[in-house]
Formats: sequence, C-alpha cells, structure tokens
Amino acid sequence: MNRVIPIIIISIIIATALGTGVYFLFFHNKGAGTSVSTPEPTYLPEEDIHHVPLKDNPMFIVVSTDLIREILYQFARARSDKPYVCIKPGVNPLLYKPTEDDKEKMLQADLVLYMGLGLEPGIETLVKQVSSKVRCEAISSVLLEKENKDQLIPSRDYKGGYDPHFWWNPMLWEKVILHVVHILSDVDPEFEFSYGSTFIRYGESLHMMDLRYIQPWSGRLSEQRRVLITLHPAFTYFGKKFGYEVMSLYTPDSPDTVSEKRRESIADFIIKNKIPALFPEYGFPATEMEALQAGIKNRGYEVKIAKPLYSYCLDEAGSKNYLYLNAGRTQMDRIYYALKYPEDPGMPGH
Repeated sequence: MNRVIPIIIISIIIATALGTGVYFLFFHNKGAGTSVSTPEPTYLPEEDIHHVPLKDNPMFIVVSTDLIREILYQFARARSDKPYVCIKPGVNPLLYKPTEDDKEKMLQADLVLYMGLGLEPGIETLVKQVSSKVRCEAISSVLLEKENKDQLIPSRDYKGGYDPHFWWNPMLWEKVILHVVHILSDVDPEFEFSYGSTFIRYGESLHMMDLRYIQPWSGRLSEQRRVLITLHPAFTYFGKKFGYEVMSLYTPDSPDTVSEKRRESIADFIIKNKIPALFPEYGFPATEMEALQAGIKNRGYEVKIAKPLYSYCLDEAGSKNYLYLNAGRTQMDRIYYALKYPEDPGMPGH
C-alpha cells in the first residue's frame, strides 16, 4: 500500500508543472466573463482512463451506492467490470432496507465498499453481519482522520455525528478516492501501480473541475442568488465549499415525508428572497417540487423548476453524466444558468 505514496507525490509535481497548460487545453472558455457564452466542460472519454488488462479471475465487488460504482468504473472496471450495486437510483440511502440478495452477494464478494458516516444505516447493519467473512470498508473513514475531520460538518441528525453528504466537495471526494485506491491496491496488489497511475490523472481532473470550473462559475453569481432549493440534503458540502445556502424539502429527521410546516417555511423564504429556481434530483419524482411551485404560484410569485441535479446517483449508462466529472460540470451549468438567467428558457440550466 505504501508504494502508492510516491505516485501521489509525482502527481502533485505534475499538477504544479502542468496546471496552467492543462487549464487552457481543457477548460478555456473564450469570452468568459464578458459574455453569456455557455461553459465548455471537458468530458473525459472512456478510453482516456488508464486500464489494466482483464484477468481470468476478476474481482467481484459489492458497493452500496452508484457513486462508488463510478469510482470502480474509473479505476478498476477491467478488474471488476460488473460490481453489484445495492441501492438503486431513486432511493434515499437513509431509508434503504437491504434484501436477502444483498446479503448473499456480499458473502460472495471479494470486497464490500459503502459510504459510511451513517448515510446507509441498513447497509451498515448488514455489514456487521458479514464483516467476519468478507472485507468491508467504509470509504469515508479516511475523513475521520485527524487531518481531515475539521472539514466535516458536525450534525446530531446522523448516527456518525457528521453530515455524510460529502461527495460534491471535489477535494473531499479526492481524499476518499485515494483511500479507495489504497484499498484496491491492498486487495489486488499485482495492479497497485495501475491504480496509482490512474489516480494521478483523475486527481488533476478533480482539481481542475473545482478550481477552474465550479469556483469561477459560482463566483459569477451574486451572494443573494447562490441558493439551492433541493429535494434532499445532499448538497450541504457543495454549499459550504462554494458559498451556497442549501435548503431541502426532506430533512434528516423527516427523510420520507415533507411536512406542511417545512413546505410553507421554504415557500416563505423563496418569496421573500425572490429565489428564481427549484432543483429536482435525478432519479426522483419531481412531484414535491411541482407541489411547492404550485403553492408559491398561488401566492403570486413564479419560480422555475430547473433541470435535475445529481444527489445520490449519477445518470444512466450511455449518458456522458454517467461519470462523476461530467455530472459535476453539467450540474454546475444547470445551477448557474437557472439562477443567473431564469427567464431565458434557451439556457442549458432549463
């Protein structure tokens, strides 16, 4: 596992040396800051990721969520091309109830990966039942280490004592991915170098998305406009890092029901602050957002429903937003245009 560390040091050197050049090659947007030109995100093609050859004995890995599936897709799909995903799109991990099939798959697995921090209580219960027979790892455990813990958001609403929705802070996601790289290298040491070298390229892309994409485009929104009204509280870390106030209809203490009091409170806030857009979430019905919109309209204010954000899962296979980096940039497009130009239906946020 320690052999991965020199690779990471090399990646920092490469990122420092190539950062400016990489930016202009991949992220330069002509006229940015002087016009309303559409951002031009770089979509990482599948063939651009380094892969190791598929062996006769591929690993079978069970993951709790689609987001962990994407990590394996980027780093280990030649070694584990068909991971089993327990929590399907459209399901809140807090509410998920494991099945017998989940348990059976875990007992057959070479490795079980789950988010942790209390995000998936049902999965954590199942992990306790199988962990004596199969290696199980909470990928967020690295965030509880002393040097990372101060970046977590304390919360009494979750079993782990911290808000578990960390993945849309790209720099926290990078730490978690590096932890997964260490785990994969330990379980599959023959391909340790391949996992590490892939991380060099991927880590640079995460930094570019953060520093050269999300930060600048968020900065073009006024503080009053940087408000996200979402279905679930999945964007708290995004909000903390990039300066957004985040309000969700569902709350940790009421993950399956939107109370009338909560709906009215958010409606009052929207009308008072003239918030221009609501953000549904991919995989979940827009019913609650539509009800909120209708109630606000009855009070004399128009609020738009933007295109969905990616909360607990990414897009379906075949879409460019099947990948985290692509989904992150598309999501930023939707946020920016829905909040900046809510009256222009031609913008990509709608």
